Amino acid sequence: MFTYRKKTAFYQTIITLFSIFSQVLYVLATLILIYKEYVTVGSIVGVLGISQSVYTSINQVFGSISILAGITPIFQRLLPNGFLQERPFQEKESLSIASIELKDLSVSYGDKKILEHFSMEFVGGKKYAVIGSSGSGKSTLLKVLLKEKSFDGGEVRINGRPMEEIPAHVIYSSIGFVAQDPYVFNLSIRENITLGEDFSEEKIRAAIQRAELESFIASLPNGLDTVIEHNGANISGGQKQRIVLAREYVRGKNFLLMDEGTGSLDNKTKMAIEHHLLSDPDLTLIYVLHPRTKEELTVFDQVIELGPQK
Repeated sequence: MFTYRKKTAFYQTIITLFSIFSQVLYVLATLILIYKEYVTVGSIVGVLGISQSVYTSINQVFGSISILAGITPIFQRLLPNGFLQERPFQEKESLSIASIELKDLSVSYGDKKILEHFSMEFVGGKKYAVIGSSGSGKSTLLKVLLKEKSFDGGEVRINGRPMEEIPAHVIYSSIGFVAQDPYVFNLSIRENITLGEDFSEEKIRAAIQRAELESFIASLPNGLDTVIEHNGANISGGQKQRIVLAREYVRGKNFLLMDEGTGSLDNKTKMAIEHHLLSDPDLTLIYVLHPRTKEELTVFDQVIELGPQK
């Protein structure tokens, strides 16, 4: 979303500056032509009407370019296997991840160290809670696992294989991710879950059930065919999180990252979803959490507490 907003703001600024500059230039040229009596005022008014239509069309073209440039990284994150590439969709490459091992990992943003000499092995089927203060590296850890953030030192191995050897689209196809504020598209709920892929109705319904979406969808006049407005303007944050969770469930991924991915849910729904997550013996879960009591953390196989680097 940061990339989307940054690029959109950049292009909108360029469009606005171009429009202002062009119209100022037009006004100055018009005044000079009238002063020198090269043209009549009536001619200028007619040309002004035409030029405004041209300016409007140009702005619309640049606006479309800005939207495409902004959302392309989002589509590449969600549909890395062929989106906007001049080739047909090919069969997905994915891994059944048995382990991810981090050895002596160091990560920084500029001069600020986020993770330093961090070692950890995530074993298939285990459930991990990641806690720590703001800025301690919780989200950064997930970005490293998704190959979205490079590291300064150490290594990451997936099933014993160096991460550098594994294409990003394979990692995206193998590892599920639910963010605190996930992105949803201006499409139907069904399309937001399937992203254009062909899944059986049984699989879609099973994913909806596990994501605790059944009652919400049943309450909608158009059910699964209800169209979501731009980035979920007509649904709640918790509903967005559950739609994205269903998106990952339907693909049967056995490795799931959640960055406070139930933070917008009511307590009852959150507990129901966490029950599904924690009781699945085949699912490896790495769950960045809001502060929890020690008793609440006992349901996890391991608690990883990150602290700010000095």
